[in-house]
Amino acid sequence: MIPSSYESSIPIITANLVMYVDASITESYIGSGTVVNDISPSAQVGSLMNGVGYSSSDGGSFVFDGVNDYIDMGSNIVLQPIVAGTYNIWFKVATFGAGALLSNLNSNLGYPGVEIWQDSGGLRGAVGTISSFHQFFGTTGIQNIWRMVTIAFDGANVKGYVNGVEISSVNHSLTFARSGLRTLIGQQEPSPYPLKGNVGSAFIYDGKQSGTDILDNFNRTKTRYGI
Repeated sequence: MIPSSYESSIPIITANLVMYVDASITESYIGSGTVVNDISPSAQVGSLMNGVGYSSSDGGSFVFDGVNDYIDMGSNIVLQPIVAGTYNIWFKVATFGAGALLSNLNSNLGYPGVEIWQDSGGLRGAVGTISSFHQFFGTTGIQNIWRMVTIAFDGANVKGYVNGVEISSVNHSLTFARSGLRTLIGQQEPSPYPLKGNVGSAFIYDGKQSGTDILDNFNRTKTRYGI
């Protein structure tokens, strides 16, 4: 169950939620310090590393300097998929350069996982391993504009969404083994590709959400970002 003291604070669908970090909710982050709380039932405690900042604009967001900032949510295997999962992040980037957004994949080790990132070619997403790494966004990069990006997948299909709208669907056979890799916001492993920009919230579900639920989550949270 979601802790009763948090449940009313969570604006998104809570069924099957395994991570919810939100800079606008004081139970998750008080606006200062280096501790961030996952207010899903999993209750991870994350760490703001190397001086991640905070902005009170747009309800509240974490600020990453593009040098070495990131949030480490630990290596709890509940955040890594078995067969299916849905990964979401609200963010805006300050540059078109490389920047990891949400990641628990280490391609150098060949372990399966998920990653969303922004590079000079645009917005990217990947699910798989070093041998089955699959990019499926490729949308044009947009600076200083809030977006919610979602990857939803099961053992046979991967879908990508921007602002609740499906932009890609690829049949892709996946096999996962929970490997205890760290879940990071604003960086990846092994090469960091640090993010320069802001993250409002990041949330993960166990299981592949429907397009209806993904759009619902977008509509429940978009007003905060002026959309």
